[in-house]
Amino acid sequence: MGLIHIRLTTRFPVTAQVYIKGHTWPALQMLKKLLGFNLHENAFTALDDP
Repeated sequence: MGLIHIRLTTRFPVTAQVYIKGHTWPALQMLKKLLGFNLHENAFTALDDP
């Protein structure tokens, strides 16, 4: 999936927030299908066949 960030509180009740960077997964799927694209930081800037 990409980078994952987990944030926990230190007081009761303990809560958790999970952040997942999901841009890596679509890029890997497009690479497997040999689709052309440009990925700049966290955005697709160009697609050969949208």
